Parts: sequence; C-alpha cells; structure tokens
Amino acid sequence: MLLDRQAPYFLLDSLQLLTSLGLVDGTWLDFHSGKLDEYSLAKRERDINRVRKYIDEIKQWNRSDL
Repeated sequence: MLLDRQAPYFLLDSLQLLTSLGLVDGTWLDFHSGKLDEYSLAKRERDINRVRKYIDEIKQWNRSDL
C-alpha cells in the first residue's frame, strides 16, 4: 500500500508522464495535455528529497512480515 500511495505523487507531478500514459486524456481530468514538466534545479532538489523520504519510509517496513 505504501508504494501505491507513493506512485501517484510522481504521476501528478509529471505532466509529460501523464500524457504518455494517456489514462485520462480527453476527460474532465485532463489538466496536463500540451504542458511540459518543470525543469529546474529547484524541481530536481524537490524530487531528490521526495525520493529520499520514500526510501526512508520503505526502510521502516518490518521485513519479517513480508
């Protein structure tokens, strides 16, 4: 469930990825078509921090329950 929760945040933050998947193109949820992702050092830093946070969450799993 943790990975299922983490993945949509990446999708919603990447307009180009949403477009390439084509899941909601042409629907009322289509806010992303024709838009490019942000490419900046600030965005890169936010992405790195998000990945580090997600890795920390994954490391907290009790692996004996898997």
